Amino acid sequence: MPNLNMCVRVCIDLKIFALTAGSNGPMTAEQLAQVTGAEQLLVGLNFAHEVDVNTYSANAVTKAIASPAMAAGFALE
Repeated sequence: MPNLNMCVRVCIDLKIFALTAGSNGPMTAEQLAQVTGAEQLLVGLNFAHEVDVNTYSANAVTKAIASPAMAAGFALE
């Protein structure tokens, strides 16, 4: 699962989990991409609840990975 860990780490570094978890409502992949500079494809990795096409809200996984303690566990070093 090294590729999955790498994708999670990139999303952590781009603050995609934190942005989604801290949002007052769903965010589109386009919104997340604009804020982070990421590709829209990277945003839709099933770590959030897809409430509509390319529109995501935080789920338990999103919120957990957004926490600093959990994020530290995905270090690539």
